[in-house]
Amino acid sequence: LQAINSEVPTLCHDERLSASGSCRMCEVNVQGIAHPVASCVTALTDGMVIETHAPELERERRALLKMEAEHYPADVVTKFPDKPLHRWLLHYDLVNDCLGTHKPELLDDAHPYINVDMSQ
Repeated sequence: LQAINSEVPTLCHDERLSASGSCRMCEVNVQGIAHPVASCVTALTDGMVIETHAPELERERRALLKMEAEHYPADVVTKFPDKPLHRWLLHYDLVNDCLGTHKPELLDDAHPYINVDMSQ
């Protein structure tokens, strides 16, 4: 869908990996198919009619993100707003649902190239 300039949310997309459809954020409605399909693993065909932002899809995406946000620290979202998860939390106005807390004691930055923050 990126080829036709239509942005569909995704969290699991990584150009280095094969598409898996595991995050379910990219679900779309396809005319003739009774249930939403993950756009990343559905082949496009000529004449396919796709609906990307139907109200029920938006509700489902928001619900999925709300579950992700439940234990996620809000301060990290505002500090790094361009990260994919953070962009979607901001887009769906879920930052106030981020109830997790950033815990400095879970930060391991001893390695010169790798930083691990287990509170994220």
